[in-house]
Amino acid sequence: MKKSLKTSIAIALVVALSGCGAFKGGQKKTPTLGSRVPILVAENGAEVDKSIADVQVLLPPPAANVDWAQPGGNAAKSMGHVALGTGMTRLWSASIDGGSVRQRLGAAPVVADNKLFAVDVDAVAHAFAADTGKLLWSAKLIENKDNRAARFGGGISYDDGKVFATTGLGDIVALNAADGAVLWRAHPAGPLRGAPTVANGALYIVSQNNELVALSQADGSIQWTGSGSLESQGVFGVGAPAAGRGTIVAGFSSGELYAYRYENGRVLWTEVLSRTSVSTSVSSLTDIDAAPVIDQNRVYAVGEGGRMVSLELTTGQRVWEQNLAGVSTPWIAGEWLFVVTEDAKLYCLSRANGKIRWISDLGGFKNVKKR
Repeated sequence: MKKSLKTSIAIALVVALSGCGAFKGGQKKTPTLGSRVPILVAENGAEVDKSIADVQVLLPPPAANVDWAQPGGNAAKSMGHVALGTGMTRLWSASIDGGSVRQRLGAAPVVADNKLFAVDVDAVAHAFAADTGKLLWSAKLIENKDNRAARFGGGISYDDGKVFATTGLGDIVALNAADGAVLWRAHPAGPLRGAPTVANGALYIVSQNNELVALSQADGSIQWTGSGSLESQGVFGVGAPAAGRGTIVAGFSSGELYAYRYENGRVLWTEVLSRTSVSTSVSSLTDIDAAPVIDQNRVYAVGEGGRMVSLELTTGQRVWEQNLAGVSTPWIAGEWLFVVTEDAKLYCLSRANGKIRWISDLGGFKNVKKR
């Protein structure tokens, strides 16, 4: 196995916007002759709405947050205005396997019970002391040595003294958060490229082959399954489902957004986050790689196919839409919604009507030729 680079995890960076890129395979590639041109460039046409130009963006007071136990912070993926802290200095760092161009980490670490949990590309879960960075334990998620090159891409979540970790081979393993002891193992679906959502005494995870599986936290038994249409292409990773008000909302690489009843998986409604006419060179990608957000009986979601929507949670009725494409989970604070798009722009939208208050260009690649 080729040596992996080491990835540093800084405890100061718990809350961060993250994007996903296309996966690069392990085969050596022949150098491309001639000039290269950007392929991930979109022209969405979204502009600042002059009708709200005088509306002041007021946010609620920031609230201190101790834990970040799963993707999005909680099951609904809505944490509000989280306080960042005053002095942004590195407290400690630790190394795990990952970070090479051939194998990349599929999910961010989580923090709970004064511990930081992470999964490396070799399907090993690690627990560190959140205050010092001391390694507390490590646990192998895969028992045999087969398919080492396909193990990357898993994720990790925490709930009630247990850690739930996934692997690129489709395994999900429950561990004792105190010592890393294995509580149970399950293999419910295909490759898992992200972390599960934890809610209602269950785990909800989307596989790379567009299958949603609900498993019991107690023993890993399958409670129900759902699926989207098969899609032959998409970006690396999957968005974690959102859970709230008895509903599970999941996005698939087909661009489909499904809402299910949490207890039996009955489909409540569906939506498609793609446009039939998109002025972008990646219009064939319809992936929903950003996690949906449930907040105040609304669902907010954005897809790679060029559409962002606000929907009624109970009926799926569309409240508003914008022609935006992205792979980063939207963030809600007060009456405003913030999202980073695929063309590296940060948008501030009114959560009530979707009107754009301002746009900030984040600059994209520092050097496009070396991207």
